[in-house]
Amino acid sequence: MNILFSEELDVSTTDVVKWMIYYKQPFIRYNDNKSERFNDVHININADQIDISNNLSESFHFNRLSVYKLWFRRSYMKMAEQPTVKGVKEIANALNKFLVYENSVIEWYIQHSLLSYSSLNINRPPDFSVNKLIVLKYALWAGLSIPETIVTTSKAKLVTFKSTHKRIITKPISEVMTIPYKNSVYQMFTEEVNDEMINSLKETFAPMLFQNRIDKLYEVRTFVYKDVLYSMAIFSQSIIQTQTDFRKYSKSKPNRTVPYKLPDNIEEMILKLMKKIGYNSGSVDFIVDKQFNHYFLEVNPVGQFGMVSYPCNYFIEKEIAKDLM
Repeated sequence: MNILFSEELDVSTTDVVKWMIYYKQPFIRYNDNKSERFNDVHININADQIDISNNLSESFHFNRLSVYKLWFRRSYMKMAEQPTVKGVKEIANALNKFLVYENSVIEWYIQHSLLSYSSLNINRPPDFSVNKLIVLKYALWAGLSIPETIVTTSKAKLVTFKSTHKRIITKPISEVMTIPYKNSVYQMFTEEVNDEMINSLKETFAPMLFQNRIDKLYEVRTFVYKDVLYSMAIFSQSIIQTQTDFRKYSKSKPNRTVPYKLPDNIEEMILKLMKKIGYNSGSVDFIVDKQFNHYFLEVNPVGQFGMVSYPCNYFIEKEIAKDLM
């Protein structure tokens, strides 16, 4: 199967497609400027499988057992913008832009996966290094455990996923968006998904990421600087407000944080992952269950490290300054 990533009005792509039709070569063409490239999407990161259908109701299943040839004629990453909100209309526009970016991250992941399956590719897609879905895939490659993760547009598949895992969460596929409105600031968090929420959904919806909810003992934030890892345990289970997402800070009862040492094999896997994505600095998040299993969540190359440095007396800032000198 030949897969072409281009734009709807790109004449050169169309000319190539005409020859492919003439030679009766199977192909799929995805146009990057389409607001709805995929009708339906279902991704299982743990199983490394992708199922999509296009606007012609054609369905495709991708995995490592198949061989693809790719042409990245034109493919661009759509970045999310932090909105300036003055009213309800602006909130709607901001959320629409966020959904476009969410779709873009999915397309980014699909392109990257297809690239790893392909026997031939012409050019390459944009840089993939901090795509959350791709980093999860690389984390598995490095030997780390991750929560069971799917991205889907199907209510039926979500119901199945929920019945399998009983408790599940959802969070942005890309990055959280903060929306200032009047005298308040609205922020996206990781949230548990219950049956009432699922029942309120239509049969198909915008692509969303879901994971099984790990019964946490505590969380770990690790700042990686070159080959040194500075870790901190966060006892977010101490109050209900921070149990699902510790970013829901409680000023009246802040979470207890202490210096932490990750197991040596986990540290080796993190360094292997960081090398794979091409970064030697960044914040890494884990959750630890009651059996002391460590589950990798994500990497943020530009994450703040003061929240780890100051409470744990690591003086990371000093080490970086010394390096710069």
